[in-house]
Amino acid sequence: MKTILITGVNRGLGRSLKSFFLKNGFSVIGTTRNVRSVFHHKNLKVFYLDLTSHKSIDDLIDFFLATKTLIDVVIHNAGVAYLAPADILEEQECRNIFDVNFFGPIYLTKKLLPLLKKKSHSNLIFISSIVSVDHWPYLGVYAASKSALETVAFEWAVLLKKWNIYVSIIQPNPLPTNMQILQSKNFKCSPYPRLKNRKLMWEKKSDVCKLILKILNKKTPKFQYQTGQYSTATVQRFLKKNIYQKTLIRYQKQFNIL
Repeated sequence: MKTILITGVNRGLGRSLKSFFLKNGFSVIGTTRNVRSVFHHKNLKVFYLDLTSHKSIDDLIDFFLATKTLIDVVIHNAGVAYLAPADILEEQECRNIFDVNFFGPIYLTKKLLPLLKKKSHSNLIFISSIVSVDHWPYLGVYAASKSALETVAFEWAVLLKKWNIYVSIIQPNPLPTNMQILQSKNFKCSPYPRLKNRKLMWEKKSDVCKLILKILNKKTPKFQYQTGQYSTATVQRFLKKNIYQKTLIRYQKQFNIL
């Protein structure tokens, strides 16, 4: 039975991922800041984790090491956003976005790599967003955090192939989740017009779950994935087809990894 670590399992996509992989025979380790909200299952273990705290991450890793817990798959799902222009956000609000969406996942991954390297094959998956490609006003800092995460993920996709650790990013269109979208303290002082209702091309949480299962069943998964027709069409408008994958393979050859 493979063990999969999923961050942010108490709501939205994380909750769907947790339930989906339990039904598909995985042992799930979930993390959340609200442990009491997660249901019980014989193959589910839930731990408190605050991605803005190095100590919280260190405590989790120390437990894994003490119990000799090995992990086959990591899904970085937890995230936060403020719906406000960058110049309206307080510095601490900007830092919070990057702490949860970028610095936390990067630090957690660094701590997890020794465990992943012990496996003959493992997967590291980052839930990004289509706004990393198609930038939206009022989500500039959030989009920047996702773009930064993808950049580091790409580097790891090149270098970690040596240990058969396959790194993938997923860029969905908006999903019907209750992801934590916060409001800036300064929203009443904004000189900009209020954000009007935008017609969103919603994609399904179940499509993300099924896509990740397909990725895990592949011997050599790709780096970049979209979840549906809308996100796929968006990427094709902004990027040449398979540009990431072709560049990834070129760099792997250059670094003598293939």
